[in-house]
Amino acid sequence: MSVFPLLVIPLTLVAARAGRMVQAAMLALGIYSVAVTAGLAQADHAGEVTMVVDPFDMSFPPFSAAAHHFPSYTSWTLETWGLTVGWLIAASVAVVSIARCRRAG
Repeated sequence: MSVFPLLVIPLTLVAARAGRMVQAAMLALGIYSVAVTAGLAQADHAGEVTMVVDPFDMSFPPFSAAAHHFPSYTSWTLETWGLTVGWLIAASVAVVSIARCRRAG
């Protein structure tokens, strides 16, 4: 989940090239996301939910099968650094590739 802030780059590229309807939908989803986040924070303060979880403890097969591909930031091991750098490189390559395809097309 900690790599989600990196989605700002491709989302910004999409929004910059999208039509008004897509931009409006993205704005609505952004507002909804902020509202849900605020609701979760309030629910946490009220003791209704627990905000801190370790998704790597989850037995859900689609997640547990892929979990070793994602960094666990509970400890900064060589594996954590390698996976973090790997995901940053993959995201950078994807953004550059999309930008080049857009320029060529």
